[in-house]
Amino acid sequence: MTIRQTEAQFKAAYISQFLATYMAHRYEADCMSGHAGEPYKHQPIEDAAFLANEAWNQISEFVENSAPHAHTLCGVFAIPAK
Repeated sequence: MTIRQTEAQFKAAYISQFLATYMAHRYEADCMSGHAGEPYKHQPIEDAAFLANEAWNQISEFVENSAPHAHTLCGVFAIPAK
């Protein structure tokens, strides 16, 4: 059974993974500095959402313009036909 990600699922996963990676990358330095400026209260939420939108748009465009070479992505993402 193939599970295909919808746009909302893709963006939710992208945003959560982006933010987790961002904070994981900063974690040690933040701990060593005593969390100066409380960076965890200033996460790049808008950037993550923007990047998720851009990534989805690029994937959709690639699938639309690259068939049949995009068959592997078609099986992963539920991209509606235009």
